[in-house]
Amino acid sequence: MTIQTTDMAHLQTGEESHPIMEVPKQKKRRRLFHKTVLIPVILLLGAGIVYAVFHTSDTGPVYDTLTLAPQNVVQEIGVTGRVKSREQVDLAFEEGGTVASVYVAVGDVVAHGQSLVALQNESSASQVAQAEASQSSAEAQLAQLNSALKIQRVKLDQLRSGYRTQEIYIAELAVNRAEQTLASARNARENVVAQSESDVTNAYAEIPVLVNDASVQADDAFQNKIRGIFNDTGSSSPQISFLNTDFSAEIDAENRYFRAHSAYLHLEELSKTIGADRLSRSNALRDAKADVLIIRDFLSRVLDVTNASVGEDTTILDGYRAGASSARANMIATYNALDARERVILSQNIQNETQIDGADASVYDAERALASARAELDLKRAGTRTEEIAVQEAYVSQAEANISVQRAVIRQAVATVQERKIRLKKQTLASPIDGIVTAVEAHVGEIVPAGSLAVRVMTADGMEVESFIPEVDITKVTVGNTAEITLDAYGRDVAFMAVVVQIDPAETMLDGVATYRAIFRFDENDARVRSGMTANVDVQGETRENVLAVPQRAIIRKDGLQIVRVLRDGVPVDVTVVTGLRGSDGFVEIVEGLSEGDVVIRFIEE
Repeated sequence: MTIQTTDMAHLQTGEESHPIMEVPKQKKRRRLFHKTVLIPVILLLGAGIVYAVFHTSDTGPVYDTLTLAPQNVVQEIGVTGRVKSREQVDLAFEEGGTVASVYVAVGDVVAHGQSLVALQNESSASQVAQAEASQSSAEAQLAQLNSALKIQRVKLDQLRSGYRTQEIYIAELAVNRAEQTLASARNARENVVAQSESDVTNAYAEIPVLVNDASVQADDAFQNKIRGIFNDTGSSSPQISFLNTDFSAEIDAENRYFRAHSAYLHLEELSKTIGADRLSRSNALRDAKADVLIIRDFLSRVLDVTNASVGEDTTILDGYRAGASSARANMIATYNALDARERVILSQNIQNETQIDGADASVYDAERALASARAELDLKRAGTRTEEIAVQEAYVSQAEANISVQRAVIRQAVATVQERKIRLKKQTLASPIDGIVTAVEAHVGEIVPAGSLAVRVMTADGMEVESFIPEVDITKVTVGNTAEITLDAYGRDVAFMAVVVQIDPAETMLDGVATYRAIFRFDENDARVRSGMTANVDVQGETRENVLAVPQRAIIRKDGLQIVRVLRDGVPVDVTVVTGLRGSDGFVEIVEGLSEGDVVIRFIEE
């Protein structure tokens, strides 16, 4: 007990040499050992886990592969086009004129040879009648010449056989008939001259109206149609009132202004001072045409300026353009009317001259016939002589020569009739096919220029699609290829089958790109297909059946060669290949280099 007390005393004094203090020191060392061992182990385990995670995730590249097997490669070309009739005819007049009648409307069914549109043809019809009259006159003259020849031959026979009292009496009757014929011919000539004078007067009567109309149109152009386009019109330097990009047209229009305005004033003066005589009206017609041409050309340049205008209110510019265009159209129509009147007068004068010449010829023939009849009577009264027989023989020869000349005149007259009938026929458009009218651009009363579309006729059945294929695709399409067509009107779910029936050998330039016109004909007639519909055409071009093919992305170009990577024993190998047809689905035919069963790498994911 004493010892324990002593130990406790030592303990209280803090002496470490006491045996009792050894136990706490050993426990402290054990705890330190556990900490020094555990921490490295934990660190090693963490590093191992990190290594395992990163090591196991780095398994190398992933290959997207395709095992080759025979397949079909189809090349398709997609284009757009428009439905049209297999046979469509655009009809136009060879010579311009005023529309007199329109016999059809859009949608009418017409037959071959049916009349569609007719121009005013009074002048042409008159020329045909005149030519036919000339032919009839020439044929009548031939009949007269044949009769004269017979008479001359009878006279020759009579001279050779001698004359009798009855023959002298007949000769006297012939003289009387010749005198009556001459009187009738002279009376007919007077009638022709009077009628010609009346016709010419009527032809000139229209000139003041046309000149006045030209003045009205010119006044409307300057006072209304182009008002506002020019500034300072009262000065010596009128200016265009808006900015534009056509400087040349602007300068030209400004320079032409005074001359055109002077022409306008001159037209106004002409309309007030035109005289009643033909010379005055003829001069007025000529001057009016010249003035109208000056104003028309000026308005053309004004229209060029308005079309190149910039920086102005759109509504104002549209008004300028519409006014200039309307004024120019009015002056063109005015000029055509003046020119038509001039041609009518010229035609009437020619017709009058021809008719008067014919009447003069009839008078001349009647005078010759009378002279011949009197000579014949004188011969018979004087008795037959050798020289009389010779003279009569000369008459017979002359009569025969006259007949030959007249037959040539008739041939020329027949040719003239045919030519004028053809021209008259061309003033009526007739349908060259059985079909349906799809467009009527001619209207009664308007002036149509030569060559402009008047009527369009298409066949009632048999539609086709016209498309323009770019040059990069044209080698993929040949005549005979099949095609699937959808129409915007019915959507993509309604398809029509067709075949390529025509490819133009020469290019057609569209927006600077060379294209080739192709025609696709529908396999069957379908009432749903109408002309003008927008068509989407998928053309099936070349096809390779049961061939090896790889995606385009699997082909690599390297050093000028085409390479495909093939997975062999888990290792990618570069294989040189030769390609063929490129399909529309992105696959390319492999001609050489690969075999069925090869595993082709399409994509490598690193």
